[in-house]
Amino acid sequence: MLLFMDAVDRAMIIDAYEMGMSIREVVDFTGGVCGRESIRIILKGGGVPLRGRGVKYRDASSFFGEEVCLFAELLGCMYGDGSLSKNKNAGHGCYDAVLVFSADERDVVERIAFITSRLFGFEPRVIDKGYFCIKLRRSFARYLHEFGYPLGKKSVLNPVLPLSFLVTPAMQKAFLRGFFNAEASVHKTVCVHQSVRIFPDKQLRKALFARGKPYTMKNIAYRICGWCHVKDLFEERPASSNILLGVQELLLRIGIPSTIYPIRVHISGAERVSIHYELRIRTKYLKTVADSGLLSSRKKVRKLQQLCGRAGAVK
Repeated sequence: MLLFMDAVDRAMIIDAYEMGMSIREVVDFTGGVCGRESIRIILKGGGVPLRGRGVKYRDASSFFGEEVCLFAELLGCMYGDGSLSKNKNAGHGCYDAVLVFSADERDVVERIAFITSRLFGFEPRVIDKGYFCIKLRRSFARYLHEFGYPLGKKSVLNPVLPLSFLVTPAMQKAFLRGFFNAEASVHKTVCVHQSVRIFPDKQLRKALFARGKPYTMKNIAYRICGWCHVKDLFEERPASSNILLGVQELLLRIGIPSTIYPIRVHISGAERVSIHYELRIRTKYLKTVADSGLLSSRKKVRKLQQLCGRAGAVK
């Protein structure tokens, strides 16, 4: 294909890329005549440096003032609803970082794009699937991994939060804001759910399965057990969610107590068993949550304001 491309075609591709189009967008621009690898060859032959390859982002220790709070907020979003996984080219150090938000959370999507543009000079790819799927650059995914963000399923890894990095109240509030925007539910109060994979022996797994209520989702059979119905099966309480324990610690640092407790056991297939935990903030502290700016998502702020109004009316 490359042999038959004339100089004008090559110049158009180079111009499109240098004007800011991504390689994917240049593929669309050419009507699919050139694939991604062909375009990379053309750009390389024209002496055009490829964006995202070998990019060096600022070290987190160099951020100051508003910058460090923006980075903390982005980390909160990632620990709330983000994922970092190996790409098919993981042997070359390639990873994928993704966040997902519902269709009525465009403002949160725009906030993430603002942060990555402000701190790292790029806007993520946003795919509208009836919900928003945010794909960060692979070079930035590697940056997050090198910073310490966990690679793989958080429910399996049960990672701890980077509390040693979140040293100031402003950073702590920013992280919580990102986390709650991504993961919190605002209904009666502010609460967050996280699951932790456990690895029970065959006997316990069989007992949990027997007590679970069956349901099907996407043609896959699951079982759910309310914690109160199975807690007697455990000789000792399983390890809690380290993410929620970290969030609880950050809340305490700014004067907001919370409680963490298991709510159910989820069984999928013959092997996968996880405990779902909930962190809940007491109603009396909702105004403190609002005053501290721990939510900025428009739909969640609206709900929080309604709850604060009801709590004030009860008083």
